[in-house]
Amino acid sequence: MTPGDFDTYNAQLTGRCALRRKVANNTWLERRGDDTIAVRLHDTDVVTYHRDGRVQLFTGGWLTVTTKERINRFAPVRVWSDKGRWQVSYPVPTAASWGDLDSHPVVPFADGITLHPDGTMSGYPASIDVAVQDRAIAKTRRDIKRFIDGVTPERIITAWENPGGDCLLCRFDGHDSCLADHLREDYFHAHLALRAVKAAGYRNSGVVMSMIYGDAQRGRVDDRLKRSLRKLLVKNLIEGVAVR
Repeated sequence: MTPGDFDTYNAQLTGRCALRRKVANNTWLERRGDDTIAVRLHDTDVVTYHRDGRVQLFTGGWLTVTTKERINRFAPVRVWSDKGRWQVSYPVPTAASWGDLDSHPVVPFADGITLHPDGTMSGYPASIDVAVQDRAIAKTRRDIKRFIDGVTPERIITAWENPGGDCLLCRFDGHDSCLADHLREDYFHAHLALRAVKAAGYRNSGVVMSMIYGDAQRGRVDDRLKRSLRKLLVKNLIEGVAVR
């Protein structure tokens, strides 16, 4: 789908759908007055078009694959993740001119970044802010490694045999806000492991969990557990990072 502009989306909001039209799963085109139209994903206006040609981008803190896809689908930009940080290119380069960064500058993503009709951007972070976040990302990577290295066979056995005090958000597949707390508190538990195993895509997570427990009883930490934990933590604590 080629992104439109204010006039394109204004023409789609007519008749019975003058105020609101569904355009994708959990995604609506909504009128915000005479001069503003938004693309709303769940409760966040991820792309906002203004009649004067400005376009604003937001994540609402939900730095997910779906948020990124909706912005790329409905806004005239390319957003992608590079070493844990979202990047933005505008105007969107063609295949032949992608390497021409003078014509297609790349800047770090930030909530509220504004695209202007003349091809310029405003509202992206200063280089000093990016440097600060680079250090934060590096520290998070070290913390993830230390957390996973600290999972021993004894801790696995204890976690599997005593799940009563496990995190409720992990138990019910809640929001990812708890993961940073677990990392900071070195809180390893069975439902965190189960959540990681499920997210890694194993078809029978119960069997995998039993195999991890069996290996722990034999004094080994299953590599599948380490890979699953690393994938879950990196995806949610690093890959989604954007400067705000």
